[in-house]
Amino acid sequence: MTIKVLCPNGHAVEVDESRVGATAACLECLTPFDVERSELGSHHARAKPSKRRRDDDDDDDEEDDDDEDEDERPAKKKKKSEGIKKPEPEKPRRSRRDSDDDDDDDNDDDRGPKVFSKQQRNLQMVRLGLGFMQGGIIALALLPFVNFMAGLVTAGAGPAGIAGFDIVSTIATVFQFLSIAAVDALIAIGISFGFFAPAKAEVRGTVVGALICIGLMVFFLLIAGLGLLGVFVEDPVVAKNLGNLFIGLFGLIELVFFVIAMVYLKSIAGFLRDILLASEPINILFEFTFWYVIPLVGLILIEKYVDFTRELDLITIFVIMGFWLFMIGGTIRSYFLLFRWINCVVKLRALVQKTIDDM
Repeated sequence: MTIKVLCPNGHAVEVDESRVGATAACLECLTPFDVERSELGSHHARAKPSKRRRDDDDDDDEEDDDDEDEDERPAKKKKKSEGIKKPEPEKPRRSRRDSDDDDDDDNDDDRGPKVFSKQQRNLQMVRLGLGFMQGGIIALALLPFVNFMAGLVTAGAGPAGIAGFDIVSTIATVFQFLSIAAVDALIAIGISFGFFAPAKAEVRGTVVGALICIGLMVFFLLIAGLGLLGVFVEDPVVAKNLGNLFIGLFGLIELVFFVIAMVYLKSIAGFLRDILLASEPINILFEFTFWYVIPLVGLILIEKYVDFTRELDLITIFVIMGFWLFMIGGTIRSYFLLFRWINCVVKLRALVQKTIDDM
């Protein structure tokens, strides 16, 4: 006996009743299905998946399982690794206060006293000596005013008929040369620091020469003062001539002293390998001798050979006026030379300091 059932695709299929509960196939779509009996007595078909489809489903299930396993595996592995890995000890965090303390320590190191080598300390002493020389040159810039005022006092005492002209002239001259001696003392102190200069600078001879000149100038200045005061000779004319003689010797040694001072500066600059700076002191010396020393010597000669107590002739007046104009011009020019001299020493001090820093 046959029965009719519908395949999963809706086709009517006649199968033997004995096939209930078994598998049948649709003749139209070739779809396999299970023939089942329902509780109402009717029959229906339940689609039976094919082997390929079952395999694909199984593969999909396996891929899903693999995906799930892969998703779970890193987590499990991570958990496992985290469980096995030993915890590292935490490093102590540095507080801001500790950082500030370290910064303060670094700053303290920077502010600490710098250790200088022996050669650097010697060059520092040379630089200090150049500072004394600079002060002496600045003081020298005031001497033209002293000389000018001394000349006015000496010249004005005679024609005005002031009593004690010789005393006024002597005091003005002594004050003038004491001022020069103070300048020489500052420069000599500065040169004496040349003993700390390196042997390669070759300045020891200039230092010794400068000190000898200072000794001679002090001696001649002392003898000149005593001679002008009439200590050695009672005759005022002879005393004045003796005083003027030693004043002339003082001026000559003064010129030699300035030459030595310039050679000292030249030697220091040459040791520091600055040729242009080494030539500057000698150039200043030549011009300074012409514009400052010559008028000073002329002033001494005028005081010696011109008698302001009597009436002067016209030629003598013109000569004296010409000389005073030359001395005024020389004084102005000397100021420019003094500024050049000061600038030379300032540059030389900066060069010494740069040499110290580069060591």
